[in-house]
Parts: sequence; C-alpha cells; structure tokens
Amino acid sequence: MSETGGSVGQSQLDSLLMNSFIRDANKAASWIEEELQKKGFNNDRTLRKFKVIIQGLKNSLWNIEEIELTELAIDLETRGQEQNMDYITEAAPVFLAKLRVLLEKKTQAASIA
Repeated sequence: MSETGGSVGQSQLDSLLMNSFIRDANKAASWIEEELQKKGFNNDRTLRKFKVIIQGLKNSLWNIEEIELTELAIDLETRGQEQNMDYITEAAPVFLAKLRVLLEKKTQAASIA
C-alpha cells in the first residue's frame, strides 16, 4: 500500500520508534539516577530491576544503531549478572551521562522533524 492509502510509511515508523525510545530511555535513566542517589542497588529486587532496564536499553540502543552505548549497556548488564556493585556504581553514571547527551540530541532532532 502507498502512504496515502492508509499504511504507515518508513519515516513514520522511524519517528514512532525514536519517540518510543526517547520516552522509555528517559524513564529508565530517571529510575537508574534515583537508585544511584539512594544507593539502591544493594538488594536483589532492585538489582533485578536494574538488569531488566539495562537489557531493555541495550536492545533499544542496538535498534537505533548506537553501538558505543550498546556496548556500555552490555558491560553493565554483565556486571549486574555478576553482582559487581562497585563497578555498577562507578560505571552507571558514565553510561547515564552519555545516554542523556544522546537523548538530548534525539529529542532536538525529533522536534525539528
């Protein structure tokens, strides 16, 4: 079907994917920041949630071809599996800073489009 025939075109799909990524990544980043501030990764429940959130971010970052951040997310996910809290506490803020820069760039680009 053509775009005028009611189907969603590729640019619309790309826009929907990006908007979804921006929304979900902002929510995930805020949760991680809150937990870092209250040093909340020291229990099993919070660590499990951290691993799920990082895995989701990793997959989303891969889908939008952000390889460097995908690799950082893989590293955090692995360290989460190992329960290496010292590493997570040190590396997560670096990951979040880079993610926030990407989100700002993508948000600006989406608002222009």
